[in-house]
Amino acid sequence: MRAGLAPRWASAPGETIQSILRERHLGIEHLATALEISRGEAQDLLVGRATINAERAGLLSRAFGGSARFWLTREAEYAEDRLRVLAADWSTRLPITSMRNLGWLPATRHWQDLIDECLKFFDVSDIEEWMASYPQETKSAHYRMSATLANDEYSTLVWLRAGDRELPTREPQAQFDSNALRRSIPDLRRLTRIADPVRFIPELQRIANHAGLIVLVVPSPDGCRVSGATRWRQGKPIIQLSARHLSDDHFWFTLFHEIGHVLCHGDHQGTFIDVDMKISEDDDSEREADRFAESVILSGADEPELLRRTSRDIIRAAARIGISPGLLVGQLQHYGHLSHDELNSLKRRYRWDGTTLTSK
Repeated sequence: MRAGLAPRWASAPGETIQSILRERHLGIEHLATALEISRGEAQDLLVGRATINAERAGLLSRAFGGSARFWLTREAEYAEDRLRVLAADWSTRLPITSMRNLGWLPATRHWQDLIDECLKFFDVSDIEEWMASYPQETKSAHYRMSATLANDEYSTLVWLRAGDRELPTREPQAQFDSNALRRSIPDLRRLTRIADPVRFIPELQRIANHAGLIVLVVPSPDGCRVSGATRWRQGKPIIQLSARHLSDDHFWFTLFHEIGHVLCHGDHQGTFIDVDMKISEDDDSEREADRFAESVILSGADEPELLRRTSRDIIRAAARIGISPGLLVGQLQHYGHLSHDELNSLKRRYRWDGTTLTSK
C-alpha cells in the first residue's frame, strides 16, 4: 500500500471544483446547470458523495477547464486516497500491541507498512476485500454475551484469524464422525487430571483429530473477551479456546461446552462465540451446551459427593469420578454447593508463555 509520501487524508474532486467556483464567483446552481444535474446531485459531487464518470468529466472540462482525463484522474486518485484513509482508520481499531507481543505482526516504522502487515495477517489484498469477508463471520455468529463484559468485534476477528492461521498444521486426516467424538469423551475427561497444558493439549488435539475435530488453543488479544468458539470449515468442526481465565475448571468446561455445540447443533454448522461462560442463559442452544458439559463433567458423581465441602472430600470424589479436583470445585461453585471463594486452591492455574499455554 505504501506509495511514497502519500497523505493520510483524502481530498475529493469537489474541493477542486469549489475552488474554481469561488475564484469565478459562481454558485452551485452554475455547476448543476453545467453538468445537467439537480442541485442536490451537485452538492453530492462537491462533498465527494457522487463520482465523476466519463460524461461528467467531459462536461467539467468544457465548463471549468482542464482535460476530461484530468478530472477522471482526480477522481481515481481520490478513490485510492479514500481507501488508504479507510485502511489507516481500520488498522487503528486492531489490537496492534497485542498482535506484536504475540508475534502475529512485525514491528513497523511507517503507518502504511503497518497497514500492509495487517492485510497480510488477514490474507487479503486490500481493505475492501477484508470488509467483504471477515466481519460477516461475527455478524452471522450466535453470541453468548455478557451484560457487563464488553467484547471488541475487531479483536475477536483477530483472535479467530490467529486460529485460522494454525489450521494448515492441524488438519485432521479423518472426516468428522460424531459417534467417534462421543466415544472419545471418557478419554478427554481423563486428560483433565493432567496438570500441565504442555502435556495435555497435544493429547487433546490428537484424540479430537481421530474424530475429525480440530481443537485450537489461542491466546486472546486485548479487547477479545471470548472464552471459546465453535465454527465449521468444509464440513469439519473447529473448536477454538482462549483459556482466558487461566484455570482448569474454566478451560475444561469451555471445551465440553463447545463439544456440546458440535454434537447438539452440528446440523446447522453455524458459528457459536461464547464470551461469558458464567452467566445464566435463556438461549436454548446455550442451555443445551451447558447441560451437555455438566453431564460430561459430573458423570458418575452421586448426590452425597456433591454436598461435601472439605478439600479431602473433593479430592477423593474427583479421583473416583475421574476428573481434576479443580473442575469439580468449579461445578460445585456453579451449583451453589460451594461459594465462589471456597476451595479455589484446588484449581490448577495456567499462564501464557508467548502463544504456549503452560502451568503456573
